[in-house]
Amino acid sequence: MARLHERCWIQYALVLLACAAVSWPLLGRGGLAMTEAHRVIPAWEMLDSGDWLTPRMFGMPYLRKPPGMSWAVAVSSMALGQTELAARAVSAASATIMALVALAFGRRWFGARWGLGAGLAQALAPIMWESARSAEIEAIHALGIQLAALACVDLLVNRAKSARPLLCAVLVLGVVVAGLSKGPVGAPVLLGVVGAGAIVRRSWRPLVSPWLWIGLIAGVAIVGGVLAAVARALGDETAIREAPGTHLWSGGVLPVLALGPTAFVYALPASLALLLPWGPDARREGERDEREGQMLTTARVLAWAWVLAMAVWLGFGVTNPRYVMGGIVLITPLASYALRGAFRDGAFTPLRARIARLMLLGRPAVWVFVLVGAGWVYIGSREAGVRASSGRDAGRLMGQALVRSIEDGGTPLPAVLVADDAVEARPEVLGEIRRVLKGAGYGDEVSIRWTPWNGASSPPEPWDLVLIRVDKRSPESEGLQSQIESAHVGLLDEQSVSKYVLRMYLRRRTSPTTE
Repeated sequence: MARLHERCWIQYALVLLACAAVSWPLLGRGGLAMTEAHRVIPAWEMLDSGDWLTPRMFGMPYLRKPPGMSWAVAVSSMALGQTELAARAVSAASATIMALVALAFGRRWFGARWGLGAGLAQALAPIMWESARSAEIEAIHALGIQLAALACVDLLVNRAKSARPLLCAVLVLGVVVAGLSKGPVGAPVLLGVVGAGAIVRRSWRPLVSPWLWIGLIAGVAIVGGVLAAVARALGDETAIREAPGTHLWSGGVLPVLALGPTAFVYALPASLALLLPWGPDARREGERDEREGQMLTTARVLAWAWVLAMAVWLGFGVTNPRYVMGGIVLITPLASYALRGAFRDGAFTPLRARIARLMLLGRPAVWVFVLVGAGWVYIGSREAGVRASSGRDAGRLMGQALVRSIEDGGTPLPAVLVADDAVEARPEVLGEIRRVLKGAGYGDEVSIRWTPWNGASSPPEPWDLVLIRVDKRSPESEGLQSQIESAHVGLLDEQSVSKYVLRMYLRRRTSPTTE
């Protein structure tokens, strides 16, 4: 009879409990920070305008990333309102689904008794804490990569034909989710899986699986079709895009060479399991019977895939660990392999079993308590500091100053408020200004527009109000200097947000009189 924690429904409940402990607490606390608003504001503009094909930020088409995250946030906000909770719930839900998927594959590959290790390793992985709790694209992208990569592994290794249509569908879904959230950034993971299948099986035969290529081609075709539809809807409009290779070879060769060790450290403690599927002892364990051989093959494909994916990222000059975060999906299922080897009699050699138990701190529950406690420390310290840097409060104060100016007759309506560097730096400031204007009944009479311009000149027409940065990193104040000196524009409000200083100016519609 299975122990209580080995029952399927108990394992899924425990994984959900772990996700609830780390990914969901205080999710709506604090305003949008860092680059969260760049993902969220286009989603909320979709809801306001009804145009779901063209992501826009203050009217400007915004296509630095594919629109998948914006669509997901828009759907979440339809249910939960245009709130920080709704925006971040997309990532928390993605991380939760990832943990359940890891549990399912861990049970399938390494035995139902040991699948819990993969689920908990994914649910509590420190590398996922920030992405699972912020309105960023990393978590939903990692979910897509996980679905695609683990389905590929199964198609390459598992001989059960009945599951192949379902795995192909999962592969298609994963490619679509990953492609529409962050483009081809996660492709090295899939390339790594395909290459690992050939290396471990010592044959190209697994790569001719029709289900594998049907899934990959269908997923890519769907992503391409959706992005083509977005491009057609854009028409001749100029969009804000990210130049190819923007984040490659940043800082030179040394950061690139450090990527592999950095990624290994970021994925601790789960990455310790990468050390286990190697060596003659592991090979002899896999030779005992067909089932043991299948499990070792699966573990080695996962480990090799991570190594090959890192090699591809290294070759392209990736330096930011966030860009290789998708590799975690190959590591967490190995926790089930390690758990089985450590505590199932005869699964590993005595020496390897002791090493595995040492990696698991003697009792697997120890890591659970350690990681949950560390997660709460992260939420209360690091995350609290990041969210305190939000521009939400500054935007509220600026919005209130603008409302007072309108009600005092200082700002005639209708009016156009333009910004450029302020949008790039802290779009949540303008988002909060718009929210305050809507609350005061002026949302339709003050149009907020992202208007790119050369900071050394005045903003292009039309504009009545302008929000500029006046810190040393922006030249925008230079273009308005002459008008400020001649009193053609007047200061309405100034606020500091983190390292940025923002000023809102009102342009007088008539020249000032001389007394």
